[in-house]
Amino acid sequence: MLVVDDNPDVRELIAAVLERAQAEVATAASADEALEAVKSKRPDVLLCDLHMPGIDGFELIHRVRAWERTGGAGAAIPAAAVSAYASLGRRLRHARDEFQAFLTKPVDPETLVHLRFPLFLFLPIRPVVGVPRVTLALRDPP
Repeated sequence: MLVVDDNPDVRELIAAVLERAQAEVATAASADEALEAVKSKRPDVLLCDLHMPGIDGFELIHRVRAWERTGGAGAAIPAAAVSAYASLGRRLRHARDEFQAFLTKPVDPETLVHLRFPLFLFLPIRPVVGVPRVTLALRDPP
């Protein structure tokens, strides 16, 4: 999992909660660091703060999805937006196809730990030429 947040306290807290739940966690303090990590480490889940200086979380996920579409990844990386602002209105609606989940800060640790499993279940499967589309059945987290 890749946790992206410009606030070191939030970033470390989220990483610690996930590591206690046996997740392998990498962190990034900026969108630039996150893009490098996405390309080099190919995380299985991306948790991204929306409000960061410079490139914000909306632009970061847009760039990640563009990289995926141009052949940078085999399949889309499930992503969750994290924000202290519960009502982001129009901007979040525009990003609904790019984020699979939205969490508000402060993030409840139990919600955070259980989030990683549903993201895999609802991830859209990109069709591959010559391979039939697969439908996933819902199941309980392991």
